Amino acid sequence: MSPLLRFPRRVSRGELALLVLGTLATVLVTVWRVDPDSGVLWAALLVSVAAPLLIWVDLLERRLPDVITLPLVPLVIGALAVPAAAGGDWARFGMALLAGAGVGLFFFTLFLISPTSIGFGDVKLALSLGPALGWFGPLVTVVGVFGMLVLGLVHGLVVMVLTRQGRSTSFPFGPAMLCAALVCLWTFGGA
Repeated sequence: MSPLLRFPRRVSRGELALLVLGTLATVLVTVWRVDPDSGVLWAALLVSVAAPLLIWVDLLERRLPDVITLPLVPLVIGALAVPAAAGGDWARFGMALLAGAGVGLFFFTLFLISPTSIGFGDVKLALSLGPALGWFGPLVTVVGVFGMLVLGLVHGLVVMVLTRQGRSTSFPFGPAMLCAALVCLWTFGGA
């Protein structure tokens, strides 16, 4: 039986401590920046807890593990359903679901066009980030996806310059997706 998360090497205590501190910092910024009355706090906290580990694994192995990305989708949707039910704001919840489907479809299309540029893990991650961004409407969703693409481009250019390789250089896209989504949640979550 293989472990749920496997790593190509042993994880040091320093790396583990850095991961725990990164998670704590991300959660604290989310609690500080996202208004509990916005309805998105619990979804943002779920993304905040998962983000450091997903970023670390993607940078280390260039993959986003299903054991984290797949459960994150129903957890984020459920975290948005609760405030929608409590406040009777089903239109907003519907917009979040529509945005999740749209963002997922957008990244799936990018995956079909260029599977060496966007991995299927990025598509699965988009299914949880899309609803969280969609809670704030289509404009924030578009801004979030645009931010993901811009951060991914900047990251790719930095990798190409530092490694002195051409356009065929591969790099993980998950960190750009997660960072852009968190910045949008912190900005539009309005504490």
